[in-house]
Amino acid sequence: VTAQWSQQGAANGGSKGDMTGVLAALGVSVCSGFASVYLEKILKGDKTSLWVRNVQLCIFSIPLQLFAVWQRDWGKVQSQGWLHGFCPVTWAVVCMFAFGGLLVAVVIRFADNNLKNLAMAIAIILSCLASIPLFNFQPNQVFWSGAALVIASIFLYAWQPKARESTSYLPVQGGEMSSPSRK
Repeated sequence: VTAQWSQQGAANGGSKGDMTGVLAALGVSVCSGFASVYLEKILKGDKTSLWVRNVQLCIFSIPLQLFAVWQRDWGKVQSQGWLHGFCPVTWAVVCMFAFGGLLVAVVIRFADNNLKNLAMAIAIILSCLASIPLFNFQPNQVFWSGAALVIASIFLYAWQPKARESTSYLPVQGGEMSSPSRK
């Protein structure tokens, strides 16, 4: 949100729409976090294969997508068919998203939800960096500070502090504590 806001400049000032956008982004983040934790619980909770689990999860999206097609494009589908307009680039995008979904499932199954989020953050930064020459994107201070926070979070996630050496206050000999003998 702040990256897009910083691209507009300070000329607009603040408005009610800005607060609505921030609240919407916060709501999406909270829902996404709960969904990610639940997905990780499902994928790590049993020994069902990833293929079966992906089919089970995608079954919920099929009726929703059919409803969206019926609501918006049913006339075009009836006259031109389901795959009208699909070209090799469209098929490449479909395959890329399918592979990405399987990759996310594998990462969550064998790694960690936090690792997935860090990988997504790196992908966003790399996409923004690639958009500099491709789309003439002009990164500013807010973008660079956000990128620095993402990179710092990666190092903090991977950092493991040294284990403290335990120091005993009394010398130990042969597994028992020694004490001065009285005679």
